[in-house]
Amino acid sequence: MDRDLKILLVEDDSAECRNIIKAVDITEGIRLIGVTNSADKAAQYVADGMPDAVILGADISKGGGKGAAFMRQLRDMNLEIFPYILVTTSSTNSIAHDMARDMGADFIMCKQQEDYSAENLIDFLSSVKSVILGKYKQSVETLTNEDREEISNKLLKRIHTELDLIGVSPKVVGRSYLIDGILRIMQKPEPNFSRKIAAHFGKSVPSVERAMQTAITGAWKNNNSAELVKHYTARINPVKGIPTVTEFIYFYASKVKNNW
Repeated sequence: MDRDLKILLVEDDSAECRNIIKAVDITEGIRLIGVTNSADKAAQYVADGMPDAVILGADISKGGGKGAAFMRQLRDMNLEIFPYILVTTSSTNSIAHDMARDMGADFIMCKQQEDYSAENLIDFLSSVKSVILGKYKQSVETLTNEDREEISNKLLKRIHTELDLIGVSPKVVGRSYLIDGILRIMQKPEPNFSRKIAAHFGKSVPSVERAMQTAITGAWKNNNSAELVKHYTARINPVKGIPTVTEFIYFYASKVKNNW
């Protein structure tokens, strides 16, 4: 698989976070989907973002703390596909390492070893990327219909969240059309997606296109510009100042698919 390896970083040490973020930035094929020091937020990231791997720096060696809380939550989520758990710890105690493995750690890297660094940590994940993604691919191929339905629901939730972040009102009909278009393009890019959306909803193509553009325009007029720039990172024609329907749908189809 040639997609990026999606990583969640759960770490208490802010300096360590900065070092790992820098290491990820200069490594191709690896991308951070979130950084947190909260067990609850980490579990939510897993539920919403489905990371391929988790770097867990919060101490779990004593069976308590944020790291242990996260591992317990992860276990209770009954996931079809569990992320690869890479624990980093300052403890050199073999018993503590065994406890971490019993709680679900796939690999443990000790911060006290001479060659430990954020760069080597990310290099290690890069070296096992194909193994991690291969495991993911195998699991996906054996999903049941119920599993696929659950994934579809999570995709919808993710798209709704993205539209909420930029202020696309849930009250406008164009939002439903946009969501349908994003899902279609995620499955198969096609030039005449508006016709498919119109046919699905039993509407005319012009009315569907107007409604989608109205929904986009409303977000750009009513939302904070800083929030728009933060979440919509594609280039916008400076003359228009607002993305077209095609630009918008293709951007979010790519963004959601690459973060899936």
